[in-house]
Amino acid sequence: MNEAVISKIADAIAFAEGFFVAGSRPHRNNNPGDLERDLTSKGRGWDGPYVIYATPQEGWEALRHQVRLMFNGSFFALRARLPYFVHNFFKKRWSRTKALEIYLL
Repeated sequence: MNEAVISKIADAIAFAEGFFVAGSRPHRNNNPGDLERDLTSKGRGWDGPYVIYATPQEGWEALRHQVRLMFNGSFFALRARLPYFVHNFFKKRWSRTKALEIYLL
């Protein structure tokens, strides 16, 4: 998967999770994806089920790593199809129109 696409998807996930809202849990935890699994082993602790990273950079690295794993089928059965991912991830968070905009980027 192209790194530009990985970054765009990570940005969309961070937006959907509220990372860009000051004081939000993802923002406080340096965890833009609000990740519950520490697949990079860089987590510094836990906030309930959510991983806390020492820096935003570590959180972004973890999120991009998870997105890569999702698309190569190593994280969960995603079928490696972007439309499937967009539909299922964003269906409860945004309208399908917004999800389609993300897909078409």
